[in-house]
Amino acid sequence: MPDYSDRIRTISSDSKKQSTGEFSPESMGIDELAQALGSSIPEGLSERDAARIRREKGPNTIYDEMKIGFTTSFKNQLKGLMGLFLAVSAFVMYVFEPDRIELAVLGSAVIAIMLVNAVLESAASHSLDRIRSYSSIRATVTRGGRRFVIDSRGLVPGDIITLSAGNIVPADARIISSSHLSVLETTVSGKNEAVFKTSEPEYNRPDMLCHLNMVYAGTVVTGGSGVAIVCVTGKEVLTRKVNTRRSQDYTPGLLKYVGAAGTFFSFASVAICFLLLAIGVIAGYDVTDVFIVSLSLGYISMFDSCRALTFVSLGFGAKKMLNNNAVIGNLNSIGKLGDVDSIMCSRAQAFPPRKMFVTELFADGKVCDIRDAESDNCKKLLTYALICSDVRKNADESGNRQGRHRYTGRLPDIAIADACDYMLIDTENLENKVMRVDAEVSANGTVTRTLALINGKLFIIVRGTPEAMISRCVGYRKNGAVYRMNDDAVAKMREAASEMEKKAETVIAVAAGRTDADTLNDYSVEDKLVLVGFIGLGSAFRVDPAAAVYKCRRAGIETVLRTDDSYYPAIELARESGIITDEFQAVSAEDIRSTDKGLYIANQPSYKLFIGISDGQWRDVLQYRHENKKFVAVTAGSMDDLPIMQEADVSFVTETDVPDTLKRASDVIMLEGGFHVITYAISAAKTIAARIHAVTEYLTVAFTSALFATAVSLIIGKGLPLRLQELIFGGVIFNFLIALSLTFAGTDRHILSEKLKKYKTKPALSDFVYPVLYSLGAAAVIIAVSVFAGNTSALLAFTLLLILYAYTNISRKTIFSHTPLGAGKLTAVTAVIAAACGVLIYVPQCAVLFGYAPPDTTQYAIMFGSVAGYYTLVQVAKFIRSCVLKKRSSPRFVLETDGAD
Repeated sequence: MPDYSDRIRTISSDSKKQSTGEFSPESMGIDELAQALGSSIPEGLSERDAARIRREKGPNTIYDEMKIGFTTSFKNQLKGLMGLFLAVSAFVMYVFEPDRIELAVLGSAVIAIMLVNAVLESAASHSLDRIRSYSSIRATVTRGGRRFVIDSRGLVPGDIITLSAGNIVPADARIISSSHLSVLETTVSGKNEAVFKTSEPEYNRPDMLCHLNMVYAGTVVTGGSGVAIVCVTGKEVLTRKVNTRRSQDYTPGLLKYVGAAGTFFSFASVAICFLLLAIGVIAGYDVTDVFIVSLSLGYISMFDSCRALTFVSLGFGAKKMLNNNAVIGNLNSIGKLGDVDSIMCSRAQAFPPRKMFVTELFADGKVCDIRDAESDNCKKLLTYALICSDVRKNADESGNRQGRHRYTGRLPDIAIADACDYMLIDTENLENKVMRVDAEVSANGTVTRTLALINGKLFIIVRGTPEAMISRCVGYRKNGAVYRMNDDAVAKMREAASEMEKKAETVIAVAAGRTDADTLNDYSVEDKLVLVGFIGLGSAFRVDPAAAVYKCRRAGIETVLRTDDSYYPAIELARESGIITDEFQAVSAEDIRSTDKGLYIANQPSYKLFIGISDGQWRDVLQYRHENKKFVAVTAGSMDDLPIMQEADVSFVTETDVPDTLKRASDVIMLEGGFHVITYAISAAKTIAARIHAVTEYLTVAFTSALFATAVSLIIGKGLPLRLQELIFGGVIFNFLIALSLTFAGTDRHILSEKLKKYKTKPALSDFVYPVLYSLGAAAVIIAVSVFAGNTSALLAFTLLLILYAYTNISRKTIFSHTPLGAGKLTAVTAVIAAACGVLIYVPQCAVLFGYAPPDTTQYAIMFGSVAGYYTLVQVAKFIRSCVLKKRSSPRFVLETDGAD
């Protein structure tokens, strides 16, 4: 907790206590607290003061974040010691043997690889910073008298923040004022019940963990609203202090797996170095040659590079997802997304509107179609809604004739402007009659409140959901008069809103009232709010997601849609998008109630469209999918969807119009709605997982192939099949380039249908059986080529075996089957490696310098024949294995008889 004792030295009538050096915002008066924090209650901090405090206190980072800069990455690689020890040893030996240029090349190559890893890791970490900016908590802050929304990491003590239902509290703060504010403090107190908050000071309550006039970072606002002043930020917040014993590791499971495997190989490589050194000494080989070869073999495992490259795969893969409107809120969901075989989506998230239009209005106590709306209150309702919006009229009227809309803004606002034109409301003169004094914009860009001067009088206009507006209004308008809000009126309004919500996609409530306040920051500005009415909006849907639905169906991923549309429009939408093929795949809430439960459960797999069902019934659908061993992803759009998000395997939310609570709980945030975004997120996650798998397994093969070849040769006394030169070029430089190409490998078009390997956080020995078996055969080929065709051919054989493995063998499928990754970048790297081999072998200066000679026809035949023969053998074995597995998985049909002939 920060020490503000130098600012608190008096006894005040507000606090009723003398400062004892402890900062206790819960027992201080509001003005006293603001003075201690250097802030002002109505105005907040200035931007200059906020910047100064942020430099002193640091960012408001409540949750740990994965950040790896260039320096951190380089230090982490140095801690591995193997790379550093090998580079130092190579340079030291070069000093004593300057004629061995390969030693200098080795040391330089190791340092270069470490630098490349550090650059790539820091760039990948920067990519994740962009992603965190979308998934981080947002805060509505008042600074310099202006209210706006910022990333909560920019908050500092003294900031004035506004809280509303669905918000996650961004910092520890003292409440200034509240209206039925309730907060769920489970993360701090462990209690699962919401607590109502107050702004009254608390005296002599030092034993309390949570105070009623304080809100704490990470807790959830469940109802009401309030204004508070930030007291504590960053790692000093109560949530961090309470949860110190619960160590939170934010490293994704895939990276934990790679880290654990790298740790194993690091210890194994060190042990093997000493073992090979001992074998070489016993066998009578030159100690220095065996020593440097042993170190080089240990480095070929590249456990530091493996960790760096897999992090790069994750970071740049997530960045590409962001560029395609999918933000990974939970990095651990990368592995889970690849397992999804059922997607339960709501219409609003999966099939967003292309165009919206006003269908109904609620005014004068009744609901009427827009075509029948003629009353002055209907026109007033649309006018107020238009004033409280950001819609703009295009300056070029000819654009309308060219197919462009005459208005610019959010779809609901454009629909309201079109309705005003339809009802002949004079929007041209509206700009002359109305002057906007102040406006408040939500995190998604929606204008929610406007202070406007209309005909010389100040009015506050507010837009929101019907439920929120009804609770904030003191009266309602009917037949040109204003009446006080009462229970009967509230019940009728809620019933009308409910009926409209069944037919309309969106219902907007509008309230307005006279005010004497000259700013929206004045807490009395909404004292006289009067409900004007509701606006029901319909929409025309995009057809683009239909292609994505088809891709999922072809890949074996089922799509299940929930909609509140009327029956036949819902059927038409689902049929056009490819979700259903006939009406029997649709079921409504009425059908569920009238169907036997057993029959309904039995038909669950065939139901793809659910019309008008409740949240509980939708959760039942999820449960039935889980019972059928489905791995389910769901979409969510409101706080009511939070329970099903917690039960689902993976969850998606749209970035707009959802509270921070849902964003923090979700796995993927969609920057725009659409089933194609969901499909892309799944395929991109599978690509990331496939890349990580490819890099990890490939480096295992490179290490074990060289190790087995060297160890067997030392034991049987056949010399070193891979000299230091071959280990430098084939095992270090070419090996790293191939691994790098796999890190950025493209996506195969069949990636959605791929069944990828499932990783746990810790590797098992069974994970390495296949690469080790391949390495045994590859080692035999390398030894044979070295003995019968020389070291130059051994380098070519080693490199070719690694390239072939990278092309196909990591997929566990035969060469005739598609692989999960594209080979474009690997092909480019192969060309570079071929050119480098040509320079090493056929440029005389290089050939003499590194001890290579061009192979003759016989040597080439031995090398290519051995590699091709072994590769063919591997493919045949994989084909036989796939046929056996396919036969075992095929269903067996048994004809049962009663024993009669």
